[in-house]
Amino acid sequence: NEAPPESSEDAREKCLRPRGCVDALILHPVELTASFAPANGLEETADDAGEAAVERFSSLRALSNLAELDKAQLRLKSFGVERAVEEPGLLARTIARHYVMAALTQLHRVVGSLASLGQPANLVSTIGGGVKEFFYAPAQGVVESPSAFARGVARGTTGLGAAVVGGLSTSVAGMTNTLGNNVSMLAGDAQYAQARDKRRRDIRSGETGVAAGSAEAVARGFGEGVAGVFLKPVQGAQKEGAAGFFKGLAQGVVGVAVKPVVGVLDGATTLVQGVGDAVSGERPPEAQRLAPPLKLAPLADSDELALEGAEGLVR
Repeated sequence: NEAPPESSEDAREKCLRPRGCVDALILHPVELTASFAPANGLEETADDAGEAAVERFSSLRALSNLAELDKAQLRLKSFGVERAVEEPGLLARTIARHYVMAALTQLHRVVGSLASLGQPANLVSTIGGGVKEFFYAPAQGVVESPSAFARGVARGTTGLGAAVVGGLSTSVAGMTNTLGNNVSMLAGDAQYAQARDKRRRDIRSGETGVAAGSAEAVARGFGEGVAGVFLKPVQGAQKEGAAGFFKGLAQGVVGVAVKPVVGVLDGATTLVQGVGDAVSGERPPEAQRLAPPLKLAPLADSDELALEGAEGLVR
């Protein structure tokens, strides 16, 4: 609703505005399935740029980890109008308001699909599907024959068990994965973050087995944590002298506490995800890159970073 005109000139100007005549406009209902997984912003960056990016963008990445979504279902109602004479801009704003309000009323679906919360909406939906099959399959078989009823009982029981195990596995894996991602940032180690992400991609793509990948994550967590106490001070001293030595020493001490915890969390996530995939009989599709990665590079005569290709970058 617009405010009434303040003067006759305003009223005249409003009356003379171009308008469109809509005989009938019907927008059908829309069903959306939204998923979001934070990308690794440190991939393929230089060491110095990667270390700076860890310090500068850790808070932003932590928030993106908490915002990870898995199959959030949104159903937007239809919109219709008949015999309308309106300004095009006003009609567009009315349509936009309709869809915004429809999305806000289903905000609980988005929150219920957050991996950091265990995806409670997806968990309930998955188990609900299993319960439905548990009752529906025997009922469908009982009208055919006793043997069909027995097969229906077996199929329904198997479906319910798979739904419970698969739903709980996905829920637990989402929480441990989010926790591991955020805890790993406390290490402040770009090289460690890149190597960890590569190992996880290899496991999800099938290049590394689930059991082997889970054991490797735990072993590497402890190994890299202990090794960092000795390697980080040396690497820091080579780059920045005495200041770099103490900085590396601090990183090593933090890493020896953080990296084993991350390794255990990654191992648990890999194992639980593997159980869920085995029960459901399918592996979720791996995300495919649609555009080249954005790279951070240092600006000339500055410690500031910018996206590669921007004006004034060092070549």
